[in-house]
Amino acid sequence: MKAISSAKHLVFAVLICLVMAVYAHPVDDFTPDARKSDDTHTLDAFGEALGVLWEKVYDTSRMDWGNSIKQTEDGGYVITGAYDRDFWSPWPGYFTIIKLDKHGDEEWQYLHGGDVAYDGYDIVELSDGGYVAVGERGYATLSDMFVVSLDATGNERWNLTIGGALSDTGSGIARLQNDYIVIVGTTSSFSSHGSYDIWLLKMDKNGNILMNKTYGTSYSDIGNDILAGNR
Repeated sequence: MKAISSAKHLVFAVLICLVMAVYAHPVDDFTPDARKSDDTHTLDAFGEALGVLWEKVYDTSRMDWGNSIKQTEDGGYVITGAYDRDFWSPWPGYFTIIKLDKHGDEEWQYLHGGDVAYDGYDIVELSDGGYVAVGERGYATLSDMFVVSLDATGNERWNLTIGGALSDTGSGIARLQNDYIVIVGTTSSFSSHGSYDIWLLKMDKNGNILMNKTYGTSYSDIGNDILAGNR
């Protein structure tokens, strides 16, 4: 009990230090900038207190968001998410992958879509420096899993739309040996147990489906992420 109490006191002390750091650099002390809101200034103060090395924004005039980021073999980063979307309405948007260098500067961006809503949820790097990413295409109860493979410079190799008459999505992806990949998601179209089942697919690097399974109970079951061992 003493160890737990001490841990709570430590967390509380850290929070107090962060709050004090913000008050030490109040919003009014920042040079006015019409492009920054008060929230942005407050985040700047937190960033300074936490030792943030750099901060970047990648956006359009509408809504953009990143769902997953991975460090790449070259020391940079790759992000997948949605681009030029409107979350609150059935507005078309793009599945996006953004490759960054180690400083966060954009090297290239991949976009797919514009006809319906797209969202990228997870991505994995292949042994040749290429990528496979997974997400969804469509709206709410009428969506399909979307999978795309790119080469190391962001050129599309292939893409797949997989689904049925209801809601299906891919949420997590992992790489196996020889660049086989496994994808976990959620399916309503192919559910054999409840309203939604956990959905598992295995593919080769060319997108050929080698395994397709569902797991669930009589209720709704959701697959969000997957971790693969070194086999």
